Amino acid sequence: MLTHSLQAKFIWPVSLLVVVVTLTLVAAISLRNSRSIELSAQTASRENLASVGQLLSVTDAILMERVKGSMRLLLERGQALGPARRGPLVQVDGRQVPDILLGGHAQAFHFGLVDGVTASQGGTATLFSRDGDQFVRISTNVRKDGKRAVGTLLDPHGQAIRSIWEGRPFYGQVDILGTPFLTAYEPMRDASGEIIGIWYVGYPVHLQALRESIARSRILTRGFIVLLDGKGAVRFHSGNVTPEVAASVTEGTARGWVISKESFAPWGFQMVAAYPNDEVLHIVRQEVFAVAMFGLAFGSLLIGLLIWLARSLVIAPLREVVAVAEAIAQGNLTDPIASRRKDEIGVLLAALNHMRISLLQMIDKITAHAESIGKLKDTAIQHLRKQDQLKSGFLSSVSHELRTPLTSIRGFAHLVEREFSRSFAPLAAHDPTLEKKAGRIRENLDVILKESDRLTRLINDVLDLAKIEAGRVDWRDVTVDVGRLVRDASKAAQGAFNLNPHVELLVDVQEGLPTLIGDVDRLLQVLVNLLNNAGKFTVEGQVVISARLAEDECIRIEVRDTGIGFPPEDAESIFDKFQQARQGDTLVDRPKGTGLGLAIAREIVERHGGKIWATSQPGSGSVFTISLPVKTPPTAANIAAQECPLPLPPAHYNRTPPQRSDATRPRVLVVDDDPAVREYLSQLLQEHDYEVLAVADGQASVRAAQDFLPHLITMDLAMPGMDGRTAIARLRADPRTRRIPVMVLSALPDLDSAGGTISMGKPLNEKAFLKNIECLLGRAAIAEQKQMRFLVLYDKQRDKTVQPNNLPTLCEWDYCPLEELEQRIQSDFDGVLLIPSDLLDKIDVHKLQSFSSLKTMVVPA
Repeated sequence: MLTHSLQAKFIWPVSLLVVVVTLTLVAAISLRNSRSIELSAQTASRENLASVGQLLSVTDAILMERVKGSMRLLLERGQALGPARRGPLVQVDGRQVPDILLGGHAQAFHFGLVDGVTASQGGTATLFSRDGDQFVRISTNVRKDGKRAVGTLLDPHGQAIRSIWEGRPFYGQVDILGTPFLTAYEPMRDASGEIIGIWYVGYPVHLQALRESIARSRILTRGFIVLLDGKGAVRFHSGNVTPEVAASVTEGTARGWVISKESFAPWGFQMVAAYPNDEVLHIVRQEVFAVAMFGLAFGSLLIGLLIWLARSLVIAPLREVVAVAEAIAQGNLTDPIASRRKDEIGVLLAALNHMRISLLQMIDKITAHAESIGKLKDTAIQHLRKQDQLKSGFLSSVSHELRTPLTSIRGFAHLVEREFSRSFAPLAAHDPTLEKKAGRIRENLDVILKESDRLTRLINDVLDLAKIEAGRVDWRDVTVDVGRLVRDASKAAQGAFNLNPHVELLVDVQEGLPTLIGDVDRLLQVLVNLLNNAGKFTVEGQVVISARLAEDECIRIEVRDTGIGFPPEDAESIFDKFQQARQGDTLVDRPKGTGLGLAIAREIVERHGGKIWATSQPGSGSVFTISLPVKTPPTAANIAAQECPLPLPPAHYNRTPPQRSDATRPRVLVVDDDPAVREYLSQLLQEHDYEVLAVADGQASVRAAQDFLPHLITMDLAMPGMDGRTAIARLRADPRTRRIPVMVLSALPDLDSAGGTISMGKPLNEKAFLKNIECLLGRAAIAEQKQMRFLVLYDKQRDKTVQPNNLPTLCEWDYCPLEELEQRIQSDFDGVLLIPSDLLDKIDVHKLQSFSSLKTMVVPA
């Protein structure tokens, strides 16, 4: 194999040749003299120092001309005011200082002269008053800590004061309150020639250009330029060095540096250039290395040999391999790979051919497996769809088959209980034995009612969860007052807590909580469920429901109890369907229920974009927490109507009630295929003084309505022959019966779409049923001598999109254009405002909700 190796043919000969040439070049470069590098560094030092000195000279010349001009102006204006003389003592920064009078004009705390000069010339100006051996600023626009520096002293040890005491002016650079200034000081004399103060002007030395120039300056790589002031402090330095390093080099404490210095006499500044010796040596080594690298390319023979070897022994074989690999990558796996080469390239091509064959076999296996998986997937999908249909059908069947008999059970239990209390219980009042049996009968009836209510709740939980998971829930999002929601939940659950006087229900709501958008009924359902659970598992102590605004800007609602608690590992599983907290294999104080309440609660909370979780320890109580985001105000897409005394019916419904032949007893037509339900509804309505006719199917209901002309119809949906939906459609199509209100009573879902005036699910809530009948017949409104008022909003630019034939009976209605809405509301309108959905973006819904006498309802346009 060695004779056919690329390493033997190409790599080792070329590598040996490169090594020999490189060693020769390095040996030659090592003899080079590093003097040129050092001379270059010295030249760079001199040039940088000269550049800095030139900038300083130009700056000094420009600023000094401005200083002289400002001083001339100050002297001219001061002398124009009059001769200088001492004035009375004035209080300046806690000391008594003689004032200076210019022609009788006091200058202490008067800044007109100094401000006038600087307004014209720029810079700063000051009048000093002599106080013994010191000079105090009495008029200045020099600032210290943001205020005029009145009361500060002239540096007693500076060059300026020495010149003044010698009777000479001073023009030069000084530090004033820590800032470098180019200044002029002129002695101020009175008529006798005595120095009584000092005239001063100055300009702060802004050396930004010099600072930037020095910051950019470099000598070699690590060398730098430093500018020192008259006190030896570092003013500016190159950007590649810290002030500490610059100071140590200029002070001579750092070794191994080459230093050059020059002075700038007008300011007393010193310019220093420095670079390290070891960097020069490093550059020399770099030069040697660079030349050595250049030597690698020396010799055309070497280059020609390298190219020939690369082309003949490397490039051509590799191109062959690349072509084969590209063919395989493009999916060409059918053409065999043949090669006569016996070197590494030949071995590689043989490996590629083996890989090609393996890929073909693997693709065949994967294709067959994928086809099998696809068939299994299609079968599984079909099975899941069938199971879902079976589940939906089963739930629908459960709903109808269980709710319908429950209606009869609950209804007849109510009827028996009332009739027993009214007719039979008084007969046993004087017989202790009968009275005891009467009490037992009442208790048994109460058990029937309670157990039927519990069974209803269990059925509702199962169906409710199925509807939520299937996405068939009609969510009614409104603006929710969180505080009111929590208080309503506590009121709804208070009855359960009243049964156990050892458990106290407390409410703790933070004031000023923001509102959120959600289905208030569903959220109330969640909170009531949590409170009921807390009451079940708490023998004594407290249950606290609280609401707070959390740091993440979410509403945080907690239900905390002092009950038996549950193991922490159950904190997740209790939110699963049909799951309850367990301890080992035994339920902890097993409650009555399906284990669906918390599963439904989680679905509702997550639908609102929130989270729900629980924490607990056995024996230490539990905490259930809900976090709900604060959402933006409702829009036309999600706003829902507020509560209204009567819902809007989807069917054709006129405000004029049908003609009655008997004005004293309203007639009600009961339609239901279940005899027990028909009998229960008939007895209930007759008990409340209604004339009742009952039929068993839709066809009979249409004929009965035409003959009987009832004032109201109760309609079941799932009936043999003609169902309730078809019957309602027939009634609406007949002019004689189209205006009769229809109350849909069914155990089926989607009651609102059946076409009735109002709908109620089975089993019935007896009180709500009777109240709805009274509302539909208008008895309550007539008794109160009050009609419901509707105000229909419209835009004058368009046709009216809501018509009055969609309003309930016994209603007073009127149209209102957008422009007159505010005026109508402020004129004490009390009723319902109907807002077509296409006008929502033109009104302020939240402002409307602030009127307590006004209810708003959004209806489709």
